[in-house]
Amino acid sequence: MAVRYREKTGFLIGRYEARVSADFAGFLRRAFAAGEWSLAATELACALVNAESAVSPADKELFKELLTGISIPPDVPSDIADRLTTTD
Repeated sequence: MAVRYREKTGFLIGRYEARVSADFAGFLRRAFAAGEWSLAATELACALVNAESAVSPADKELFKELLTGISIPPDVPSDIADRLTTTD
């Protein structure tokens, strides 16, 4: 489970880090390297929602998968993955 979560989170960071600031991308990579995969996935989703940056429909489903069943910080809407816009 953990290996797949790490792989999926790494995939999303690799795909979408160019859509966030270089500093924020560095934060995502550091969180990922430290094993904070759910933090990285949550923060990336928030950044994409705030930037109104569309993701593919498949990637939206992947975000939903990753963010379901984890503890979302209280300052993050629990439906953050649903708020992602798609290229569809």
